[in-house]
Amino acid sequence: MASSDKSIGAEFLLAEFNAIQQRAVQIEQSKASSVNFYLVIVAATIASIPGVLSLMPKEAARYIVIGTFSFILIVGLLTLDHSVNQAINIIRLYRRAGKVRRYFLDQAENIKLYLPFEANDSLPRINLPSSLAYRGAEVTVFAINVASVAIIFAALFSSISWIWASIVGTAVGGTAWILQKMYFRRKLEYFEKIANLKVTFPINLQ
Repeated sequence: MASSDKSIGAEFLLAEFNAIQQRAVQIEQSKASSVNFYLVIVAATIASIPGVLSLMPKEAARYIVIGTFSFILIVGLLTLDHSVNQAINIIRLYRRAGKVRRYFLDQAENIKLYLPFEANDSLPRINLPSSLAYRGAEVTVFAINVASVAIIFAALFSSISWIWASIVGTAVGGTAWILQKMYFRRKLEYFEKIANLKVTFPINLQ
């Protein structure tokens, strides 16, 4: 009876493991699709600028540029936030898969050296030591957001002089880069702390 229960439990966990992996792949595909869709929107919006400018008075050019890149910035911030949330969900699923690996490792310790991934639920980390800006597809959206902010402020100051516009645009763009990093770093740290409270098999137990 005990052997039968163990077999049923193993089959159930294996089915759960496969479901987790499939769900992680689906979220990853959804994440990539949202970023690709965003890039299409950006490309189409920028491509429409020359046509719009040709139909409007010259004095309106600055406002068209500001409005266009404000739209791109808003969509970019929403896309980036969504992408980071999806990345967090994927890591949560991978941690749950680690729990299932731990079960099979406990049943057969001789497989430990052959496991391709850690058999614990404390890895992978949500908050990596390296910068968020250099992880995954987020870097593309990250950079476009910074460029959008720089262009908006450069356009605002272009009526004074292009030298001032360049200086202000560069300074504000750099500030936008830092602020985005700070915001998402804190977000990742927050979700890392929450995830660590639910850890059952930390890596140091192996």
